[in-house]
Amino acid sequence: MILGGTLTLPEATGPHPAVVLITGSGAENRDEEVFGFKVFRLIADHLTRNGIAVLRCDDAGLADLPATWPSHEFRLCRRCPRPGGVPQDPVRDRPVRIGLLGHSEGGLIAPIAATRSADVAFIILVSGPGLPGSEILLAQSETVGRSEGASDETIRKNQDIQRMLFAAARTGSGWTRSRRP
Repeated sequence: MILGGTLTLPEATGPHPAVVLITGSGAENRDEEVFGFKVFRLIADHLTRNGIAVLRCDDAGLADLPATWPSHEFRLCRRCPRPGGVPQDPVRDRPVRIGLLGHSEGGLIAPIAATRSADVAFIILVSGPGLPGSEILLAQSETVGRSEGASDETIRKNQDIQRMLFAAARTGSGWTRSRRP
């Protein structure tokens, strides 16, 4: 898979630590723009001005420019072609000081990714969820239902269906019962 993105490098001579930014839920661009506020652009600018290389990518299918690197962002950070890029550990031939910054749902993804890659030296979690995903989805569906004028009965029925689906996903059984007629 190919993703579009932006790599910002500090002006000072490196090597520099690097951070890969991980977006939250929904289709996000590399700036993780929310109501015109470019969350990741601001974070990337601050980190880069303070000596940290930052990679931020569009979610799959959102690239507005031809993509130039694979979705395995660590490869780019490990093998950065520009002088002063991320340093290599000469003994283990792996990157030094590459971290993940996960925002919102990315705060769930970053720790999972970190446990699956020896390349991750640190993680930063920003506004990650403090509740199980099923509880978040139930609260979101209620909020959306109310904002769209749904009745309490409709909201309750939708949440009952969601609960059946969550249970079926957890246990692997009950899918037939959770289907709508």
